[in-house]
Amino acid sequence: MKIGLLESRLDPFINDLQSRLSGLPVEFISFSQQPLPLHTEYGVVVDRLSFLHPFLEEMLKNLALNGAYVINNPFAATATNKMVELRLCGDLGISFPRTVVLPDITAQEELGEILDDLDWQKAVQEVGLPCVIKPYDGSGWKHVYRVNSMEELQGAYEKVKHRHVVLVQQAIDYKDYFRVFCIGKRDVLFIKWVPRPLAMGEYLPCDPKELGAMEDSLTRQTIQLNKSLDLDVNAVEWCLDREGRAWLIEAFNEVPDIDKRSIPQPYYDWIVEKFAGLVKQKFYSTETNRTILGLTGRQP
Repeated sequence: MKIGLLESRLDPFINDLQSRLSGLPVEFISFSQQPLPLHTEYGVVVDRLSFLHPFLEEMLKNLALNGAYVINNPFAATATNKMVELRLCGDLGISFPRTVVLPDITAQEELGEILDDLDWQKAVQEVGLPCVIKPYDGSGWKHVYRVNSMEELQGAYEKVKHRHVVLVQQAIDYKDYFRVFCIGKRDVLFIKWVPRPLAMGEYLPCDPKELGAMEDSLTRQTIQLNKSLDLDVNAVEWCLDREGRAWLIEAFNEVPDIDKRSIPQPYYDWIVEKFAGLVKQKFYSTETNRTILGLTGRQP
């Protein structure tokens, strides 16, 4: 059995990860035409690309069905979005901003007879102003707008609705914001985060005093959330409001950006080491990904 890496060969993180797997059979994966059902020589696959293309998503699902342990579980990763996370947070007792979902333009055009006209007044009454509008399946803070009036909300919706189902959320007035890496549904790392659109967010060192008594609770809830989502690697975003209450802003990032240039070195080294430890653990186990089909076991 081998360890397969699905990522650009030029990516600094994947190269640092590979260096910590020295002595193990590791190679980069490539695909062409594939006879079905797939057979695989991979015991573990580190997937950092399939979210970009449906072809790769289906290849990873088939590798998982044939015994490869894929990080992250492709069945879990493709089932998650911000509407799912909202429902899950409710079940787990995690505080989440009040949210309203709005249809994309395709739904409006094709499902007109079963969609009522948008009630903007009711939406604003539900979430309040100011509020945040964003895609239900977004990432990297793309197409995220903070609006202060009904007119701004309607204008932002016009920008987002052409490609996405849309969420309108209560805006949390936070004093501290954290991106929390969770690896192996066990190890948790808090990094202070300054969220900005267009991938311009900034990592800062995290002083434990900023978390205070909340650290144990947020650690426990982060692990619980990742077990429920069945994600081995995730970046969760928490904020603390002016009263010290914790709110979950993003429940999952199944392919978190691990940028050597932007993450402070001690935190980056921690992520690489824990990730490598996870890969080794799965490689030496007989564990397989959970699937909706109930198929388990290594490929014969």
